[in-house]
Amino acid sequence: MTIIESHKSSLLQGVLLYLAGAACLLMIAGISLYNMNVSLKYQVSVQEKQAQQLEATNADMQNKLYTMLDAQNLTAVAAKDNLVQDTNPNYLAYTMLAHR
Repeated sequence: MTIIESHKSSLLQGVLLYLAGAACLLMIAGISLYNMNVSLKYQVSVQEKQAQQLEATNADMQNKLYTMLDAQNLTAVAAKDNLVQDTNPNYLAYTMLAHR
């Protein structure tokens, strides 16, 4: 006579299965965090390079602006456009009526 017993799982197998599942989830989470970290570092480096390029462009534009607004250059532009310097300029003044 054959006695068939159902498969009995031990507590140890359940704990090992739980730990294996937890280890897999932790590995997936660790890989995901690592990928996010690498992606963030790459984005930061791209933004730093872009900021350096913008700083260089800004410096070039400031240099051009200062060159255009240089007193000698403005004098040359004024002479080219036949402008003369007024020796006694009259300025507009804004006065507010205080008396009513």
